[in-house]
Amino acid sequence: MSRFTTTLAATSTLIAALSSSAVAQPGGTPAADPPLEPAPASAEIPVPYVAPVPPPPVAPPATIIVAPSDAPGPVDQGVLEDPNADRAWLAPTALTQPAGSWSFNDYELAMVGLTYGVTDTFQISGSTLLPLVRDQPFYGNIAAKAQVVRSGRTRLAAHGVLTYASDGSEGFSVGAVGGAGTLCLDDDCHSMINGYLATAFAMTEDDGNEFPVLLSASVVGRLNKHVKLVGEIDTGFVPGEDFENVYLGWYGVRFASGTIAGDVGFVRPFGTEVSDDDSPLVLGVPWVNFTYRAL
Repeated sequence: MSRFTTTLAATSTLIAALSSSAVAQPGGTPAADPPLEPAPASAEIPVPYVAPVPPPPVAPPATIIVAPSDAPGPVDQGVLEDPNADRAWLAPTALTQPAGSWSFNDYELAMVGLTYGVTDTFQISGSTLLPLVRDQPFYGNIAAKAQVVRSGRTRLAAHGVLTYASDGSEGFSVGAVGGAGTLCLDDDCHSMINGYLATAFAMTEDDGNEFPVLLSASVVGRLNKHVKLVGEIDTGFVPGEDFENVYLGWYGVRFASGTIAGDVGFVRPFGTEVSDDDSPLVLGVPWVNFTYRAL
């Protein structure tokens, strides 16, 4: 056998021996498989950074703009700044005193009265003559006024008054019911034009009924915060009888603040039935009144 053949045979025998020792142990027991090592944990996949998304901006609450209303407030500013606003000189206007207010009134230092504002649109009042002389007749009245219409610059009010007079031996009562209208010349009703119409009722001596009609017109004009001009004309007639062309004219100045108001002026009769002898005073009879109000 040649040397190449001998070498090849020896190599084949060595390979066969190595293969037999790998698949079997002595005694014929198969070799155990080597233990499997756990698979390495898979590497964490990095998550890319995502910036947080800011919330959408919140719109500010809507601003509701309310257009100013033409409707007047519960009490006119002109009333709050003028305790005499519920009347001109004597005739009532359609304005009323504020709720809960008390007003002390004085006319010519001889007649005094009180007015109470029950509500902003309803007031009651009473007045009487002070006992200045002995055996002076008694005179007193009570009145009520309710504002029933309040629209724009227009005011309307119902008014009633009951008067009683007595000389100690006998007395009589006179009442009047009517209405007052006021047209404010400015938004706060500092200046105004007023009208008053009423029907009086009284029992005459011959036991017949008469119903005189009372008429009044007045104007109040504001000059500045505390000064006003006030004018008033009054008249009356009895239906069915000839009208006597007689009037009472009032004119003067009003000084007013929130708590005190005073009227200083004159009253004078005039008309075709009035002569100079009936009114010797050129300017008329001086007239002063004032009001103190506690709100």
